[in-house]
Amino acid sequence: MKANIHLLLFLFLLCTLSNCKNKRVAFLYAKQKALGKVLEVGVVAPDSVWQGRQGAYIRAFLARTNVYTCLHIQPEDTVHFAGLHRNLLHILPARVGKLTRLLDQRALGQTTQYLPFSPAPSPTDSLRLAEALAYVWQEEKARLRTYTFTFEDAQSSVLERWVGKHYPFKMRLLPTFQVWNHASPTLLWLKTDRGEEKHIYITASKQENPALLPPIYQAEKYTLKTIWRDGFQITFLIRKDTKKTLAHLLEMEALLETWVRDER
Repeated sequence: MKANIHLLLFLFLLCTLSNCKNKRVAFLYAKQKALGKVLEVGVVAPDSVWQGRQGAYIRAFLARTNVYTCLHIQPEDTVHFAGLHRNLLHILPARVGKLTRLLDQRALGQTTQYLPFSPAPSPTDSLRLAEALAYVWQEEKARLRTYTFTFEDAQSSVLERWVGKHYPFKMRLLPTFQVWNHASPTLLWLKTDRGEEKHIYITASKQENPALLPPIYQAEKYTLKTIWRDGFQITFLIRKDTKKTLAHLLEMEALLETWVRDER
């Protein structure tokens, strides 16, 4: 009888662990099916629109941002592989009416937006287009955070575990980071030991303080992103590279958003 009970308990525990593992594995290894380059916008519009004033206006607007690139997609091609582009922007005729709600298709790792244009581009169109691009930026950052920087305690690195043990917070850290300075429980300075020079400078502060920067900082040499949360100011610095500045900024924002105060 005892043997049967032990066997049943073992089988129950095995099934429970298997289910938990399967769920975690399914999450960790789920990859987006969307196609396209980061910060590339797939503009869905017929040739008559793309080659006309509206298309010219959109291309010029994107070029001025110096952030986004675009790819023209014919409406009929969205039923094929082009329909899986990571950032779809449908240009609709004015008769459709006001801007519809954004359609978020994150299950496929993509987003779709619908943007009605008046016959001639107007300031209103500029605002709508700017809002659409801002949404693209947020979604690109969310993809990076979800598929690259997701923080799983079971998958944390030695450095991440060390930080969580010695400081009242944790965050996702790239493998290239090493401890550069940990002079006190209220200061932590991390720096890459290979590849591109990057710094994460964390200091305790009751409020945002722009002066709390590492001594190495020089505006002409570094790009930085700073956030303040729960009594700590976190600054990400990286050496300027004009070819990669925007990709770096996206990476900075995504990494900083993984920062979590550990309430122990």
